[in-house]
Amino acid sequence: LSYSAVSASDCRAAYARLTMRRCTVIGSIWVHAVALLENSIVLDEVDVAVRQSGCVRFCWLPDISRTPRRFHCVSDVPPRFDSLRYGDPAYARLRLDCPQEISRGADDDSELGVYHDLYQPQRTDTLRSRLADYTPATHRVGILFAT
Repeated sequence: LSYSAVSASDCRAAYARLTMRRCTVIGSIWVHAVALLENSIVLDEVDVAVRQSGCVRFCWLPDISRTPRRFHCVSDVPPRFDSLRYGDPAYARLRLDCPQEISRGADDDSELGVYHDLYQPQRTDTLRSRLADYTPATHRVGILFAT
């Protein structure tokens, strides 16, 4: 990606202290400081000027990012999206075949990014459990996801 999501007008670090929870950012972030980055996905570089304070936890960031200390962050497997085209109904939604490190990578085992609060992994697990309890022994069932 070649554009900036958060930066100063001259494409340098914005003089801001960023707090971001459950977000999907398509673009780079250049800020002065970070208070908290949590359960988020940033698809391009994150460059923080002051890296001695702040917390980055349960996020997906590119390896080239310069951030404060990271806790349970992922960068070795890339996220897979249904669509990154703005206006598409599936915009920024993780694909069903997205790696577990991302689709269940949040601090509460939900997915990283903007769709975190849908709790899709937990809802799917609950549905599978209920189906196993109530399906007759001679039948097989499956879950088909529709948009």
